[in-house]
Amino acid sequence: MGITIHYKGKAKSLESIDALIEQLRKTSERFGWDHGLAEEEIKGELCPSWGYGFGYIPNKEEVEKQNIEYFSAMVTKDCNGYFKLWDSRYQEVYRQAFNKGIWPKFSVDTKTKGIWLDIHPNCETLEFVFDLASLELANYQRYDRTPHLVHYYEGFFCKTQFGGVKAHISVCKIIELTENYVEYSSIYDEAGFYGTDDLEKATEAFSESSVQIKAFSETLKEMFKGEGLEIISGYKL
Repeated sequence: MGITIHYKGKAKSLESIDALIEQLRKTSERFGWDHGLAEEEIKGELCPSWGYGFGYIPNKEEVEKQNIEYFSAMVTKDCNGYFKLWDSRYQEVYRQAFNKGIWPKFSVDTKTKGIWLDIHPNCETLEFVFDLASLELANYQRYDRTPHLVHYYEGFFCKTQFGGVKAHISVCKIIELTENYVEYSSIYDEAGFYGTDDLEKATEAFSESSVQIKAFSETLKEMFKGEGLEIISGYKL
């Protein structure tokens, strides 16, 4: 919950990655932003972000509106066969596997390189990290609950809600700057500023989102009243 900008794409070349890192390093030093180089060797069983299944049978309207697919070969006592497959490079692989009634297996052995920036204390870290084999913006993550898996997400996102409109504009302009080095396949700005420079629209979006977060926070407070739990929302931080 909260205004976020999502971006995914591919570096124009290996040289472009180094050039982007150098450009953002200089920019960060100019504005006094914390930043750092990100380099890592990624190896293990890969779990890409592919979509999700359903704990209930979706109705016809849901199926048509959300492009939900049914795979009869996947039906078991624990699965009803309905899945939403996200638009990704793994989509067709999962579709073919589900038609055969199996879960696909993947592995990864690659290296990543990029840079991270913290442009505001209440804004999420802005990251530009690339898979050196595919050149894609690649978000690889490991979690304590599944230490044997490498989770993969196409692209990155940066929540700017609690940093404010000014921080959000800075993030948009940084991403705009990186267009010299990255071929973006998708950039989605929930505030509508990226690509439009519409400050009025962005300000309105932040205001509406803040109202929704505050209302949700108050609802939670009422729900857990007397339970000894403190509810803190971002707009108070």
